[in-house]
Amino acid sequence: MNCILSIIIPVYNVEKYLNKCLDSIVNQTWENWECIIVDDCSSDLSGNIADYKANNDKRFRVIHNHKNMGVSASRNIAMKYANGKYVYFCDPDDWLDLRTFEKTIGEYCGSDMIVFGVNDVIGDDNGNLSIYPNTIWNIKEPVFISDPNDIFGEILCKTGTLTNKLIQTDLFEGEMFDEHMTYGEDIVLLTKILTKVKNAVLIPEPFYYYYKNRPGNVVSTRNIVRDLEYVKNTLNIYYTVKEFGQSKYGIYRMMVAVEYILKKHVNSHDLTRNDIKSISKVLRKVSLSDQINYFIKNKKSKANIKFCLAAYFPLLYFKWIIGCTDMIN
Repeated sequence: MNCILSIIIPVYNVEKYLNKCLDSIVNQTWENWECIIVDDCSSDLSGNIADYKANNDKRFRVIHNHKNMGVSASRNIAMKYANGKYVYFCDPDDWLDLRTFEKTIGEYCGSDMIVFGVNDVIGDDNGNLSIYPNTIWNIKEPVFISDPNDIFGEILCKTGTLTNKLIQTDLFEGEMFDEHMTYGEDIVLLTKILTKVKNAVLIPEPFYYYYKNRPGNVVSTRNIVRDLEYVKNTLNIYYTVKEFGQSKYGIYRMMVAVEYILKKHVNSHDLTRNDIKSISKVLRKVSLSDQINYFIKNKKSKANIKFCLAAYFPLLYFKWIIGCTDMIN
């Protein structure tokens, strides 16, 4: 079967990590792949490292941006050159198990989407790395899903990144990363893709190694302005799934983002009362009918109470989630 995989890697100033990432691709037991690297005008040796790989392995292709355009633009550029049946997005500071593609596309080519577990990699001050497997689902064997409730519930709600998913390339037709978003653009696009997915396979093994607290990592770095934008961007998720009668998953995803942001800033003093209130304004944009349905369907859980507090009594909600409010300016 001609099941080619197109791997897309946006690169910007990651010379310390890039070789490990690319080596984990070169040494894959599944060899039927192409890798498109977009060097986003790096000022370090990242571009040179990418060129060296391409000169030694023709499966690599390197595109050099003449100005820094951002991750979304780099991914959009790479998609124009993707020839594979599947596309896979890898971050340049992370790496893969060498059996990843053999155990995914090699065994499940034909599924619209192939999703697998993730290893969280935590570094200490001495540069030592600890690895914590996160299998995401409580399963021991691969599970096939086709019901929209399962697709949104098991994928969107439990794993919103792209780096642990192989996706059939034709599902991206008419879709692009929003280049105006600085945080959350991947899950917004993923949501649109999921509306087209008819079937998927969930694989429990954690094949991806995510360097969670790498210095300079966008996700782990505290930036309240960007993080508040992330919460606003989750509205796009809600609006997308609402069109398919799945608004409850959009609301759930919004609440995941809110709690993540609040806990991320718990020990800092960059979160103001106005920030908390601005988050509540975003949540109140959920239609009243969807709020009521969410409350009814979750009447036996804390989910409905959390949403009500976060939307209409944000300071009380913050106190509930974090346990105190004295760090709010």
